[in-house]
Amino acid sequence: MTDPRIENHAVGVELQLVELVEQLEWAQDQGRDGDVTRLRAEIDELQAELAATAEKLGAGWRIAG
Repeated sequence: MTDPRIENHAVGVELQLVELVEQLEWAQDQGRDGDVTRLRAEIDELQAELAATAEKLGAGWRIAG
């Protein structure tokens, strides 16, 4: 079984990613290059965090044997 806190964290990170992608698209449309660079960096960090969280979730579902 997995820890529900880890699952909740993953959902929270996913929601943050959705918001940042929307902000990124808006910044691109507006030609706000500085914001685009900053948002891409934030998205990269959250994607790495989500990947690490997914690893933890995956480890919780492995069957010992």
